[in-house]
Amino acid sequence: MRRFRCCCIMTGVFIKPLTDDSMLATRLKTFISYKSEYRDTAKGVRDALQSWGHETWFDQDDIAKGAYFRDEIQQGLESSDVVIGILTPEALKSREVLTEWDFAFSNHDEKRLLLLRYDEVDLPYWLAGVQYIDCTADETDALNQLRVALSEPDTSAYKDETVPSYIRRHTSPTDASFDYSVTNESQRENDNRAKMLYNVYQSWIRGALHPNLPEGAIDLGLSLKPDAVLRHTEYGDYELPDSGRKIGQIFTDANGELLILGEPGSGKTILMLQLTQYLLGQAQHDPTQAMPVVFNLASWSRDQKPFTAWLVDELWRSYGVPKKTGEKWVEAGKLTLLLDGLDEIAPSQGMMPGASDIELDRRAIELRSACIDAINSYRADLLKDDIGVDIVVCSRIKDYEALHQQLDLNTAILLVPLSDAQIEDYLAGADYAGTRQLIAEEPEARDKAQTPFLLTMMKVAYRGMPYSGSPFNQLQLPDDTGRQTHLLSAYIDKQLAQNPHENYEKPETLYYLRWLAHQMVKNKKSVFYIEDLQPDWSQQHERWRISVSLLFGLIGGLIVGFTVGIIFGLIGGLRGGLALDQWSWFGSN
Repeated sequence: MRRFRCCCIMTGVFIKPLTDDSMLATRLKTFISYKSEYRDTAKGVRDALQSWGHETWFDQDDIAKGAYFRDEIQQGLESSDVVIGILTPEALKSREVLTEWDFAFSNHDEKRLLLLRYDEVDLPYWLAGVQYIDCTADETDALNQLRVALSEPDTSAYKDETVPSYIRRHTSPTDASFDYSVTNESQRENDNRAKMLYNVYQSWIRGALHPNLPEGAIDLGLSLKPDAVLRHTEYGDYELPDSGRKIGQIFTDANGELLILGEPGSGKTILMLQLTQYLLGQAQHDPTQAMPVVFNLASWSRDQKPFTAWLVDELWRSYGVPKKTGEKWVEAGKLTLLLDGLDEIAPSQGMMPGASDIELDRRAIELRSACIDAINSYRADLLKDDIGVDIVVCSRIKDYEALHQQLDLNTAILLVPLSDAQIEDYLAGADYAGTRQLIAEEPEARDKAQTPFLLTMMKVAYRGMPYSGSPFNQLQLPDDTGRQTHLLSAYIDKQLAQNPHENYEKPETLYYLRWLAHQMVKNKKSVFYIEDLQPDWSQQHERWRISVSLLFGLIGGLIVGFTVGIIFGLIGGLRGGLALDQWSWFGSN
């Protein structure tokens, strides 16, 4: 990948007039997409575009006061001919900015994506073929190039199949369900494969990964822990790359067999989903590659079936894959298994009525160890038939180390607390000066900031807040309990404000989310499906009827837009008695 020079960004740019008036023949509607740290730069681009006679959509100019900003942005994108992206390191970490570029990229027959490069960055592989203009050396000349580019055909290599792109390729199939209506066996297999990849992308990348990175991804710290798996001697001298962003390389180097360990909130699931995104790109680019599929192991304890049978059932339940198709894929090693939540395998009170916590913990260890045996047996059976299978498993480290068995995989990695440099990088910008000061001044805050989940909450909740100020927004709090309550309350308020629903007020929303979280904890569920709602979740029939009615609305209008953090935060509070000011999820849990 080429690298580019970095220079100071100029504002108030002088635009050299061009004499060719034919360039103004087409008046374009341009959408300017940027990260807030570069607002002055974006304003300069806006002024240049307007001076050339083009219409612009710019957030500060076009989002009406009191309007819901996401709807306004969507309307701006849909009405624009060209999306002009200010390409900077901050933009590449922003889910909002990348989503705007995704929109133009995915609709390149109707829209155009054109990037202005303002800093030293490596382009993600899916943007490698997109036209860009280098503004780092001479911004005036670069903007003149932009004027010319807008008058000429797009030179982006959207249709170049040598450039893999998970976004472009994951367009919706005509019908994302599975059936046997296609008589040609090869065509049926290709169609089912495309539908499977699309469903994984929709469920886990758009549905889980992107919503859980509201402020961009943190570069997670990793260390090697080879003795956590049986075949550790084969990879004991492996040297990890210098960045957690290179999880695809780590997976490849481990020959497709990897255990991901970490403390609560350390980013295990996020890292696994980033790997899923990488593998989806590979699978779309190369039809011989296995299909990455995410499963949650918590449901294995219900019936403790042979692992092959459990996989077939979960393919049907979670992705709608017919069982004959699922059996064929599982037995032929057509899937890369991304198995989350080994530590979530546990008996519920319903499975062991009246059991003590000690008995439940002992049974949980037995179930998790049995699941490891089932995974190892499945892998060994395939190897007997000369069929390989790629497997990734995620678990909390303390729960894994308490087990009687180890996974028969090549190597393991451990997510480590964030360094000061990683925290500073994630909180760059004037909006987070107060948060940076909080972390620098208070050891308790710094300890929490070393956990990616909590650092993300701080960035969302405390954006724009000073370290000291009025009693209603200050970050200088009296004690750790007060800080925890303040953080969670501020985070939930921000999320509710960004994802409003016209039919539900905040108290109603919180009440039913607490109710849902309580039922999920009680029934040992970490992933919620509508069909999980059961009448015995409530002892009162009327309350059940109301709950179902409201939850359908909440799930459709709110939960899908929330980060998993809110649900987990609520679950943590519920363990302390349905109170939001409890923090057990972030403690010894």
